[in-house]
Amino acid sequence: MLKIRVQGLPEEVAEFSDALEAAGCVLERSEPYANRGGSRYVRVYIDAQKPAADGGAREIEEG
Repeated sequence: MLKIRVQGLPEEVAEFSDALEAAGCVLERSEPYANRGGSRYVRVYIDAQKPAADGGAREIEEG
């Protein structure tokens, strides 16, 4: 599993995060958090894993 932080303008973050979900990679996705200091940027935290060949998420074996 990978933990990813996506940061950028709200529209860009939503578009990218939606694309990851459509690819079947996303296990969990946070709500957007506003960056500090009056920034226009937001961040989203995503738990993801590599999609299987059939397009669904697959467990990554350790070892």
